[in-house]
Amino acid sequence: MHPLAADVRTDLEAVAREAAMVATALSRFGEAATGQDEALRWLAVGGIASGIEKAYGGMERVLRRVAAEVDGHVPRDEAWHATLLRRMGSPLPGVRGAVPAPETLSRLDALRAFRHRERNSYAAYLDPVRVLAVAGEVAGAVAAFAAALGRFTTRLDTHV
Repeated sequence: MHPLAADVRTDLEAVAREAAMVATALSRFGEAATGQDEALRWLAVGGIASGIEKAYGGMERVLRRVAAEVDGHVPRDEAWHATLLRRMGSPLPGVRGAVPAPETLSRLDALRAFRHRERNSYAAYLDPVRVLAVAGEVAGAVAAFAAALGRFTTRLDTHV
């Protein structure tokens, strides 16, 4: 087994656990996120938004690891988060194929954009309806990402 493949699989397990918690939180606290109790709404919105941020952050760490170890370069420009996604979605001839497919890339980009908003806003100012909608997308995005990285790690393992 390729060491990077092992590390990626470990990271994907953590991302899957985080996505499962987002789904559980959405189920248990989604109604509170739009309810009348201000403190409970703040907790629900902030907690769910944080879970979304953590799930996306884990996927981004995986891509950053691939960029560092396979590509030999991690973007460092001002918009490096978006650059990393674009780069990982494009094949690097002679090195690797595209890591996530275009449809997966667009799902990740939506989570990246939300993560930026979440990190730069107070929980009280996040739109609860938007938070709940994005939370509903996390499981599908994580599953698509895990499938793409599964194919990538299989290729790594066959070239050890």
